[in-house]
Amino acid sequence: MRFAAALALLCLFGTAQAQYFGKDLGALSELHHGVRGRVFAVDSRTLYIKDFTYDGEGPAAYFYVGTSKSISGSGTRLRDERGASAPLRRYRGEPVTLTLPEGTSLKDVKWFSVWCDEFSVNFGDVRIPRDLEYPRPAKVGALSGVHGVSSDNIVVVDAQTLLIPNFSYDGEAPDAKFWVGRGDKPSPQGIRIPDENGKETPLRRYDRKTIVLTLPGELTVFDIGYFSVWCEAFTVNFGHVALPSTKLSNVPPSLKMLGVSPQSKLNCEVLYEDMAFEVRWAVAGDSIVLQLVAKLEDGEYMSFGLSGDATTSQMVGGDVAVAWVDKTSLKGYAHDYYLDAKSQCAGVRGSCPDERLGAKTNSLRLLNAALVNGYSIVTYQRGLRAADQLDRAIYTNVSQPIIWATGPLNSRNEVSYHSHFLKGDKSIEFGRPPVWNCPMPETEEEGKEPAGVPPPPPPRKQEVVEDSPKPAYKPNPVPPPKPVPAVEPWEIPPIQCHEPADGVFYAQMGPTGGKQGYSAITGEFWEIRVSGNLR
Repeated sequence: MRFAAALALLCLFGTAQAQYFGKDLGALSELHHGVRGRVFAVDSRTLYIKDFTYDGEGPAAYFYVGTSKSISGSGTRLRDERGASAPLRRYRGEPVTLTLPEGTSLKDVKWFSVWCDEFSVNFGDVRIPRDLEYPRPAKVGALSGVHGVSSDNIVVVDAQTLLIPNFSYDGEAPDAKFWVGRGDKPSPQGIRIPDENGKETPLRRYDRKTIVLTLPGELTVFDIGYFSVWCEAFTVNFGHVALPSTKLSNVPPSLKMLGVSPQSKLNCEVLYEDMAFEVRWAVAGDSIVLQLVAKLEDGEYMSFGLSGDATTSQMVGGDVAVAWVDKTSLKGYAHDYYLDAKSQCAGVRGSCPDERLGAKTNSLRLLNAALVNGYSIVTYQRGLRAADQLDRAIYTNVSQPIIWATGPLNSRNEVSYHSHFLKGDKSIEFGRPPVWNCPMPETEEEGKEPAGVPPPPPPRKQEVVEDSPKPAYKPNPVPPPKPVPAVEPWEIPPIQCHEPADGVFYAQMGPTGGKQGYSAITGEFWEIRVSGNLR
């Protein structure tokens, strides 16, 4: 099947076009220490350096961007491609992807440089044009056709990713597929592309679902002229939109095109089965790429990270990532947190984002986020070493105790209490050979390795296979998780009001109510101050 699909791609689209990395900003000036490479604007906040070279001999070299006319150390220092803030290592013609700080855009900066702090020397730079039109997602038309096929305007997120908002299809046709090809109208010469779950089976019914589709292999939107819902058996077009090259010439490249591609073999562990909460990861050099997947309600977060204690799973002192997907904007978030206490952040105490405790201490780099069939999926990267005093190192040769939790976000989009959390101890060896200890999709063959990063399947029980040298798992289908019962509030007796003789009244606030309290039920938080005199 995979060979046939690859052959079809080759026959239909021929040889791949020149590699695309975004808007070409030019070559780095080659001034000192062998610095060279070509710089591209990927999107509003991302730079890509192709074939970056630097001898590593400078005493304190860093990546910088700046707004001044001349290049100087007054600019903004960038973390390297692994999220580290240490001086640059040696590079030998490597691809490097860099992210500008939050709140900064390529529209705001005039230059990019490899700058030596210790001697205030520019090792190599490139100027950023004032009128730069950096790559950005593009909207095309909406689907409309037979069998109830419809959608809002489709968004080309990047050169290999399509977002179809509010997609509908009645599911009644025998062999409907997502279909792409050359030209501006569908034909039998097109090819099928996998659905949002990576399957190529006939499409099921959709009712105003927002889905994300990824073009297979090396195929990009530059190679195709339309996207459609197509009945392959009867060669009937159910609805299509044209993908005009004039609109798509400046969309961002995909992560895969930048060399940040999903691994063919990943580790995976189930954290909390009732919410299909999983952590998936792959170690890549001095960094680790992690993906959190969970069935979250709107306004909920998922968190995962290292315990505050080296031997047991302890929340206080922990170093965790807090992640979520906004279900309205579909924007994803991943923030570095230090857990000073179990309470929500107040000032600099409690469970706080690292950047509330110190400037430039967010050691996470958000790679991707999506909302697929109600599952929130957030992928991020961090260094294995601790980047600052608020971080804990990830080791690849020992098991480490971990912690996790889920719960609602407060009005500041920070964690409040945790609805669900790890009870007991759990450890993970992050450097182990890849083992997939998570359920597989229904159509996957047992024992088959998942390709890439498979989308989350419906949660299923896990069964230990006997007579195995170490515990192994196989999927055992069960019905979807039962609905969460409605929370019943505490019964509060009426307050009898008898005015005291002296006219002074007192108020005493009791416990918060926990899972049966106001905050747990409504997601809102009250601040009450009581004082006064009845007279």
